[in-house]
Amino acid sequence: MLRKPMLAVLILSISLLASKGYINSVKASASLTILPTDSGYLNNSYFYYVVGEVQNTGDTAVTDVYINATFYDSTSVKLAEISQPTKLYTILPGRISPFDITLLSVTVSSRVANYTLHVAKYSPTQNGQVGLTVASNSSSLDSSGFHIEGTIKNVGTQNTTYVEVIATLYNATGHAIATVVDYSDPGSLDINQTAQFNTLLNSSVANKVDHYALEAESYDSQFIQDYESIPEFQPLPFIFTLLILTTTIILTLKHPRKTMRNARQQSAKKQAAQKKLPSEDLQ
Repeated sequence: MLRKPMLAVLILSISLLASKGYINSVKASASLTILPTDSGYLNNSYFYYVVGEVQNTGDTAVTDVYINATFYDSTSVKLAEISQPTKLYTILPGRISPFDITLLSVTVSSRVANYTLHVAKYSPTQNGQVGLTVASNSSSLDSSGFHIEGTIKNVGTQNTTYVEVIATLYNATGHAIATVVDYSDPGSLDINQTAQFNTLLNSSVANKVDHYALEAESYDSQFIQDYESIPEFQPLPFIFTLLILTTTIILTLKHPRKTMRNARQQSAKKQAAQKKLPSEDLQ
């Protein structure tokens, strides 16, 4: 049995170790993984277009995520390097956000043989609560492209503004081939209010869409809230059959979406201008 003086010394030692940081509580860590579902091709404007997905494999939410694409020719010579933000501004643990990157040079795009992707930057942030849900959705294909329409509902405890619906579209092998964005109508939702959305993919790959996923995000000045998942169902084998598929909903209330998206696009353009991309006259 420890004598009282020895016990006092032991307690004091433990207190000193804790105060110096030798005894630490487990801290949340952030980690992002680019999924092997990306694809790249020349789009309708003959620009090289890359679309893919990144997953938050950590245990804390991340925000302001940028993905970097480096393009090479057939001899592995570097042609260009571009960074762009993910479609979701905040990605919660276990969740996935699409991204797309376009090489805005017809001449350089024609020389692309392959590319690499990596996460350029991100910032850890706080987690939130469920706030939005897709109440209904359906899809169809016609001469104008692939349509996804439906309704979204605010099931949270706060009114929302600048509600944005993001669709990721996949081919039959499960690779992402496009991502499109649309704002709800109306763009602001009170508690328990619903709004409509209607996205359109009018590119040459519209007839290759096999299934899709939906996300929703909304920004406000004070609150961050999170998203919920709805199981995925494979589409029926008819072009015009309604598709009921994976729906991932995110509500992130932080800053007005339009203001934030404009700021991020300006930042991305500034970074691209500093990359010394080959000129259109490059042969």
